[in-house]
Amino acid sequence: MERVATQIEQKEYGAYYTSARVAGLLVGWAVRNQDDRVLDPSCGEGVFLEAAAARISALGGHPSSQVYGIEIDPKVLRRTLSPLLRTLIIPEANVCISDFFGVHASERPRFQAVVGNPPFIRYQTFKGASREKALKLVRALGVALPELASSWAAFLLHATEFLDSGGRLAMIVPAEFTHAGYARPVVQYLARNFERIHLASFSDRLFPELNEDTLLLLAEGFGGECR
Repeated sequence: MERVATQIEQKEYGAYYTSARVAGLLVGWAVRNQDDRVLDPSCGEGVFLEAAAARISALGGHPSSQVYGIEIDPKVLRRTLSPLLRTLIIPEANVCISDFFGVHASERPRFQAVVGNPPFIRYQTFKGASREKALKLVRALGVALPELASSWAAFLLHATEFLDSGGRLAMIVPAEFTHAGYARPVVQYLARNFERIHLASFSDRLFPELNEDTLLLLAEGFGGECR
């Protein structure tokens, strides 16, 4: 049975836990070679880390040196991630406990695949120091997000900074990615920086508890341009 995030986790961290099936689909698309390094920048309870470890192992790689995560909530590390990492034989040091907007790409190796489910916090709640850090990061990328932007928009943009040339981004995004005014700068940035972009939609909601349709974003060829 898939775990559903508590109301506190949803409100404070924008956490909506992803099914193993969806995580496996995204990781299977994004991770293609035995030496690919993989990052989940909002790893939560580790469903993407588990899928990445399985995929890397199947390709003949070594998850202990190729699978990494970032998680904002230290309670999740103690409660769930630590035992999972021991099972996967991945060092606990591979998971950084931090607000993702406080982690700079220059401090990390480049990754061939960045996968995950960005936190979804609407603009009314997405405020304070975290929001200021996020807006500063995206301005450095040449993107000006409107005031109405939810947290996922800046998160997605910041995630691209961790990609190696030719890398792949596989993320869950809200359906407003395709129509919201504040999402337009995000789409334009992705089109300027990836060779190919695919979106997958579904007749049934991926997150039944969330009153929001979602899509799978598959972007590849980082450093290129999609017309």
